[in-house]
Amino acid sequence: MIFYKNTKTVKNTAEKLLNSPFMQKLPLPLGCKKLIAFTLAEVLITLLIIGVVASIVVPALVQDTQDAELKTAWKKTYSNFSQVSMKMVMDNGGNLKGIFTSDDEVYYQLRKYVNIAKYCRYGTILGNCWHNNQTKTLNGFYTWPNGTGFILNNGNLMFLNSRSLNCEGLPDNFCLHFSIDINGFKGPNTIGKDILGFYIFKNSIKPKGYQGDTYYQNTCDKDHQGWSCSVQYLYQ
Repeated sequence: MIFYKNTKTVKNTAEKLLNSPFMQKLPLPLGCKKLIAFTLAEVLITLLIIGVVASIVVPALVQDTQDAELKTAWKKTYSNFSQVSMKMVMDNGGNLKGIFTSDDEVYYQLRKYVNIAKYCRYGTILGNCWHNNQTKTLNGFYTWPNGTGFILNNGNLMFLNSRSLNCEGLPDNFCLHFSIDINGFKGPNTIGKDILGFYIFKNSIKPKGYQGDTYYQNTCDKDHQGWSCSVQYLYQ
């Protein structure tokens, strides 16, 4: 028996022995399998397939995650304004009728309950407290009027669509009608995604799309603007 002190020599000798014609003809021991290596072409094709699948799956997963985050943010925002609405009603004798005499008064009342970082009076909102003119919808584009709005300390944008002094605005005689972008100027800036809405009534609050609302029969899909998503997301 020969003892090899040089490791490299041992390795080379073993490789020659394993690759010899004699060893190649010997049957493999029971339970052993012959190792098969992948060619470079096979590896590249596998990586290509993985890349194609990832390009399809990953964007969908990212979109689903973003949608879930926006829905959660909307639920939290709506819950906060539900509490604000209740406090306003309680502090005004159980009825908001006759409270909002002007847009400025809306601001003065809201800032008692909400941290407002910026107030944009009528005609100064677009580009300052809200998006410029056109905004995406689920089925196209929406052109915003030049109104009044606010930026909250948490980055939310609020657009005062309309107000009614005697709470006689339709539907169901609302006092205030708001649209809100729950992640500010960040994308996607789309109604039914990050832009949703709610009404404040003389003693309650309801999301856009509630039963009886103009948008009640609409569905939260690409065939409609997306306002009805305001109520649907609260129950998802």
